[in-house]
Amino acid sequence: MKYLRHLHESEATHLLASLKQIAGFTSGRQKEFFTWKLKNAKLVTIHSTKANKTVDELVTAFLKHYKPKQKQCYTNAWKLATAYPRVFNYVEGELSLSGIPIEHAWNVHLKSGTHIDITTEFVLKGTVEGKEYMQVAEYSADDIYRYADETGDYGGYYRQAFEEHLKK
Repeated sequence: MKYLRHLHESEATHLLASLKQIAGFTSGRQKEFFTWKLKNAKLVTIHSTKANKTVDELVTAFLKHYKPKQKQCYTNAWKLATAYPRVFNYVEGELSLSGIPIEHAWNVHLKSGTHIDITTEFVLKGTVEGKEYMQVAEYSADDIYRYADETGDYGGYYRQAFEEHLKK
């Protein structure tokens, strides 16, 4: 367990360091975007859905009607958040895979604050414990419906959130 905690801290530092590095060598609007992303970045711990009885029951019921798909993390997380709009929020950020930051989406259970990743857990059949996740933005179902209407997509919404930030 000590080794996992060390690995966790090491990769977390890597995610933030990579983002800082990108923000440092870009300029103009790109620099503004990566600086904004860094300002909003928050390291989170993902748990198995089995770690919380309520979450497990809801996800089990959800999986009877929807089969999450590989390479569709945005859609998978979007569908869970909209199936239970007052229970789960939709989260976007990055996942570190072997030290490489990958844009990714997952969910957070509102009452407990438990972050879950149905794509990794049920599609890739992988363990979520010990993987590094960096949250950039969290959205309610109302927010993602609005962004989906504006973009025609199931994800990548933090770019729109950045654009809204610039207009303030």
